[in-house]
Formats: sequence, C-alpha cells, structure tokens
Amino acid sequence: RDLLPVTFQFEELLDESLQVLSAPLQQKGVHVHRYRPSQVNALYADRDQLKQVVLNILQNALEAMPVNGSLHLSIAEELYEDHQGLRLKVEDTGKGIDPKVLSRIFEPFFTTGKHRGTGIGLAICRNIVDAHGGEIHAESQQGHGTTISVWLPSVCQPHLAII
Repeated sequence: RDLLPVTFQFEELLDESLQVLSAPLQQKGVHVHRYRPSQVNALYADRDQLKQVVLNILQNALEAMPVNGSLHLSIAEELYEDHQGLRLKVEDTGKGIDPKVLSRIFEPFFTTGKHRGTGIGLAICRNIVDAHGGEIHAESQQGHGTTISVWLPSVCQPHLAII
C-alpha cells in the first residue's frame, strides 16, 4: 500500500511498542535501557508502518535473548548522506548471528532457525524502511548480541509504494 505520512514523535512510537511487548519483556526479565536525547525533531512518515518495523525488531531481540538479558535502545538525530533524520539503535544481549548468514537476514523467508516465524519480518522491515528513503542494517557478534540500526529521514517522500 502507499505510505500515509503523518507528523509524530518517534519517541512516543517507541514507548507504545515497548508497552505492547511489556508482558513478554517482564516474563523474560529483560532489562530495558533507554537513551533519550533531550530534544528530537518530529518525523513525517507512515507511523503505522514504522510501528510494525519497531515491533518486529524488538520481538526478534526479545526472542534472541536469554532470561535476564538487556535491551539498549537509543534514538538520535543524525545526518545521513546529507539528509536530516533519526537513527534508532536496538542492541540486544542475545546469542548473536553467525557472520556467515548475517548478510542474509533481510532476505525474504530467511530464518536463523526460530521455532516459529516465517522469515519475512526483517524483509518487510527493510521494504518499509526503503520506501521511506531510509536504511537498515545489522551488526552482530556471536555470543554477544546483535544491533539493528534504522535511519529514517525527518521527512519521507511518500511517492514510493511498498511491494
């Protein structure tokens, strides 16, 4: 569907996403550490689609982590290729991703052997982020966790459709 951009605070979207996952986070004893900048500009983007991205990334991090793991979340304004935007970093203390397959995690139907899941979540995330003119990437160390980084322009150009 086409993007339906609105102006919103990304920090509020992150709060809502954590609220949705509060029960499983508590059940697993995950410690959430938030790094809040003093002032962040609003985004003009498709809020519902970006909430899907955030929920998917948080859910993946939660599933990868052991009991009493830590989740580090930060939002910061950042220039990327001369465009103003926001960068979200989600860093977990999970098992990490094998370097041989790390480059494939955004491919459709690729999964690292979860008990449930179709392997399309991160592919959908990438499509949504791409449609907003942003970028998403992952860094991981086996045994130490994974960091998913998403950069989004402050104003998305809603002329791209999601396939």
